[in-house]
Amino acid sequence: MKRTGEKGSVLILVMVFMLVGMLIITPLLNFMATGLQVGRTYEMLMNRQYAADGGVEQALWRIQNGLADETPFSISLNGCVVDVAIERALTELEFLGGIAAEPVGQIYHATHPHFGESELELVGTVDGNIATIVVTYTGETKSKNIQAFVFWLSGQYEFVRNIEGLNRDPELVKYAAGTSFIWKPMAFSLDAGESVTFSFEFSGGTTPFIVAMVELSSDIWLVADDPMEFYVVKSTATDVTDKEITVESVIISQGDDIGTLTYQFK
Repeated sequence: MKRTGEKGSVLILVMVFMLVGMLIITPLLNFMATGLQVGRTYEMLMNRQYAADGGVEQALWRIQNGLADETPFSISLNGCVVDVAIERALTELEFLGGIAAEPVGQIYHATHPHFGESELELVGTVDGNIATIVVTYTGETKSKNIQAFVFWLSGQYEFVRNIEGLNRDPELVKYAAGTSFIWKPMAFSLDAGESVTFSFEFSGGTTPFIVAMVELSSDIWLVADDPMEFYVVKSTATDVTDKEITVESVIISQGDDIGTLTYQFK
């Protein structure tokens, strides 16, 4: 028997499938294009960040090699032009005054005894979470008085307990991306050939940079560690689309050691 009413049904089904396919494929293609664009944008952002970070690394190398004053300078990294500027930040006396919570300009003189400038020897160390300073009077005349004791650690820490030579909790001051533990006033006297040890426990782990110092009079401080220098490094990376990113970092240099105190993308 002859069928009727089914003419063109296959064509209709094909057209329906084509329409549905168009409705699905068009947004899918748009989504894929958007995804590719987002991926490209993210890749360029990472290139700018890595390039700006490379500028900071170049600045660290220059500071270590005595080239900090040869600034600003430009380099090419990851398809970006990187402009780097190095500026000196705190002077040593400004830094020591800040960590000792002294008024601006109060510290007029700071001596580093291992340079042969003093009859007092200071040694500051950190072992795990224990900070220690040993003060030895090598002179042969009258005794030496200690009026204050300061221990600065780069990083954020809290006081736990006194261990030796200290009988009260310190004042804590957050300064220069670090923490100062300050015992002041003190009344301690050292006779010729005598040593004294101060030690305490802090929380937060170990620290790469330390400064230990004692006050001998109202404006004379003795510092156990090498002088410090501080720098602000600004590294700006610009790509081919003229988009840019800037890293600003505070760098600390002490003897042969150098490190980053703060690091911020802007």
